[in-house]
Amino acid sequence: ERWSTSSLFLTTMESFDSTDVNTDLNIYMETAFAKFMTGVWTVENNWDEYMAGLESIGAIDLIETYQTAYDRYK
Repeated sequence: ERWSTSSLFLTTMESFDSTDVNTDLNIYMETAFAKFMTGVWTVENNWDEYMAGLESIGAIDLIETYQTAYDRYK
């Protein structure tokens, strides 16, 4: 079964909290993708840095927010 996060209903607070994080994550991932594709970063040398960047922006909290919304949805 296929579904997307757009199928989930977030509370007002969850939506408010996730908006900035989503924006910042998208910008960070686009920038990182360009660095990986152009060889500025390599998976071997920069993966941990990339993951730390995701975590510092709030990716873990965002996953938890979506998990909570999904659990309500089920």
